[in-house]
Amino acid sequence: MGVQLGTDLGAVTVTWTDTFYPYGVEVFHEPIGHHLVLGESGPARVGPDVEGQSRWGPLLGSRVHSTACHWEQFQIGPSRRADGSIAAPAHSVDAPVALRLDFAAGSIWFVAAIPQLPDPQGVFIPGDEIMVVFSAEKMRDLGFEDPAFIGPPS
Repeated sequence: MGVQLGTDLGAVTVTWTDTFYPYGVEVFHEPIGHHLVLGESGPARVGPDVEGQSRWGPLLGSRVHSTACHWEQFQIGPSRRADGSIAAPAHSVDAPVALRLDFAAGSIWFVAAIPQLPDPQGVFIPGDEIMVVFSAEKMRDLGFEDPAFIGPPS
């Protein structure tokens, strides 16, 4: 549910957390292993086939030229008791829901989103998983509209 990137300053991890409530994309300047429970029943590496054809191919080993983060504001509550009375007032929270990395070969986005089965084209944002998106068109399909974040329509 995240990715580790190699940088000139060492490993950087992009993963989802609930630091900002609700779930959002977060970046840590440390290896992904510091954020995972490893072991026999723990997660396994799943990643691009460095020998074969992959959408990651042109990006592997490339320098990240720039980054951008997309934040959204969510309204929470009010919290109610079983009898309907208000237990806590409504409030809003800001959460980072997507991160864009720009390479010479193009951009990719990490989005805190969950595919909504049985139609994986629909997603729930923010989610507690990381979806990797390889095109501005798909970002627009997901509901991102800011051309400063996803680029102008092609």
